[in-house]
Amino acid sequence: MIRISSVGRDVRALGSSAVPRALYEGSKKVGGHAALFRTTSKSTPLRPCLPIPPHAVSGLAAATTEDDAHLIITEGLLAFGKRLSIDAAEDWIRDPLTGQVWPTTEWWKIDIRTDNRLSDVKWTWELGRHRDLVVLARAHHLSPDDPVALDELTRLLTLWFEANPLERSIHWYSNLEIALRLIAWDQILGLVGSALPQPVIGQLELHVAQARRHILIDLPYTVSSMKNNHLLGDTLGIQIAEQMAGRGPDSYPRVVANRLWEKQLARHMGPDGSMIEDSLSYHRFV
Repeated sequence: MIRISSVGRDVRALGSSAVPRALYEGSKKVGGHAALFRTTSKSTPLRPCLPIPPHAVSGLAAATTEDDAHLIITEGLLAFGKRLSIDAAEDWIRDPLTGQVWPTTEWWKIDIRTDNRLSDVKWTWELGRHRDLVVLARAHHLSPDDPVALDELTRLLTLWFEANPLERSIHWYSNLEIALRLIAWDQILGLVGSALPQPVIGQLELHVAQARRHILIDLPYTVSSMKNNHLLGDTLGIQIAEQMAGRGPDSYPRVVANRLWEKQLARHMGPDGSMIEDSLSYHRFV
């Protein structure tokens, strides 16, 4: 009875999106996701959406960048106020709260919701947004003759690709997290793209291609049941991936994603600056 009542509460909370959510969860069980989220071996040379000119980072921002980069290199990446070091590939998928490693399997087989889950996945996802990797790229942009920041960036990206095969880790679970990572990767390319080793660039090209495909495939689900900041993030991620791959503004995915983004933004934000999600942190995020 507890299980039935729980399902009933979920259905009432989800409303009209309960049906697509149920179908989506069912697809994970019967092999639908395995067919949809097949991996690609095709990649496209990348270019940053907005190349960053020399000396673009200056003044107080430059000093802050150098300080932050030093902490990243000596103490680790920052997540919710704590520094966490990445010494091996599996540290990218390690849960800081328990010390255990999330499974390296197809993402739809990983439990992040029930009481049996490993932990709160947001700790691991926070590292996966790669914001500190952008700081390292900025640091090398400021001091291109000093290889320390670039070496650390290269090391971290190499371990990242090792720990997160296409569609096979906790970092492939959330479209929004994938989109946020695309934003970071675009900045890294704009800052130090020409300085990164070719093997890293090759992996980046492959992962951007898969990220684009992943979010596009999942877009109908997002539209049907996640008309909030997730829809904004997903559609922005598609636009960035398309532009990074050199596709023009008239490409069909970019046109569709842009229209959905504009429609959701108009719905999301009120004329007075308020937002449909009653959360100050979400308001800042959006």
